[in-house]
Amino acid sequence: MSYYGKRSMKVYDTLHPIWQEILTEAIKSDYFDHSLIVGYRSNEQQLIEFSAGRSKARPGESAHNTVNKQTGKPESMGVDLVPAKSQYSDGQAMLLLAGHIISTAERLGHKITNGSDWDRDGMVIDTNFKDFWHFELTDWREMI
Repeated sequence: MSYYGKRSMKVYDTLHPIWQEILTEAIKSDYFDHSLIVGYRSNEQQLIEFSAGRSKARPGESAHNTVNKQTGKPESMGVDLVPAKSQYSDGQAMLLLAGHIISTAERLGHKITNGSDWDRDGMVIDTNFKDFWHFELTDWREMI
């Protein structure tokens, strides 16, 4: 069985509990071993990502920028992850992993959106901004 390493666990600890539930289940598959790259992102870091063109969201507009209002603790509604045995540029491996993460979430009763299919229509060809490694809770804006 696969498990998250130290770097991934640091990211895991910044995620909303729903993401923690999904990813705890998803990592159980050895076939879909993956690493967590980004969870919570400060507004300052979001500005860097936006300015560099790596994100379309301005600071405060990203699923990565969410904080629990009661505790003040970061609880990112977005997560970036990659297949452990692949590279960022391996779009096909990313799409296989996306299917695994999405189906795991749905099995647990959660809807998520992947950056390869922003409109959730099952087609990646109609997506202009491909952010294969980005996932977010679909209704995150209503949850904050």
